[in-house]
Amino acid sequence: MPDDDDLEMKKKEMFAEEKESAFVAWTRRVVIGALALAVTVLLLWFVLIAPQSNQIRQLESDLSAANTQISTLEAQVAELETVRPQREVLSLLVDANTARFELQRSRPEDAAAALLNANRTLTLLGTELGDEYADTIDTLQARLDFAKEDLESGARFSALSDLEVFVNILLQLQRSLLRP
Repeated sequence: MPDDDDLEMKKKEMFAEEKESAFVAWTRRVVIGALALAVTVLLLWFVLIAPQSNQIRQLESDLSAANTQISTLEAQVAELETVRPQREVLSLLVDANTARFELQRSRPEDAAAALLNANRTLTLLGTELGDEYADTIDTLQARLDFAKEDLESGARFSALSDLEVFVNILLQLQRSLLRP
C-alpha cells in the first residue's frame, strides 16, 4: 500500500500548489452569486411577470373590442332615434285610416275605438319631435279632437273630413321627416 500513500502525497502536493488566493475565491463566489441572481430573475420573469403581461395584452384587446362594440351600438341607437318619430307617424296613419274605413262602413263606434290610442301616440310624437314641429302637432291635435267630437255627435261626414285633413297633415309631416 505504499503506492497509495505516494498517490495521496502527490494529490496533496498538487492541490497545495493550486491553492488559490482569497481574491480569486471571492471573485468566483461573486460570479456564481451573480449567475444565481440572473437565473432567479429570469425564472421570476417567466413564472410571474410574463403571464401577467400576456393577460394584460389580452385584456387590452378585449377592451378595444368592447369599445368598438359600444361605438357600433351607439350609432345604432342614434339611427333608431331617428326612426321612432316615423314609426309614430305611421301608427297615427294606421289609426286614422282605420277610423275612416270604419266610418265608410257606417260603424262610428269602431271608428272611435280606432282612435283611442291616437292622443297618446300624438303626445309621444310631439315629445320626440320637440319644439320644431310644435305647430304641426297642435294642428294635428285640434283635427283629432274635431274628429272625435264629430264622432260623438254623429256627424259622420264631418268626422270623415276632419280625418282626411288629419291624414294629409300626417303625410306632409312624414315627408318632411324623411328628407335628409
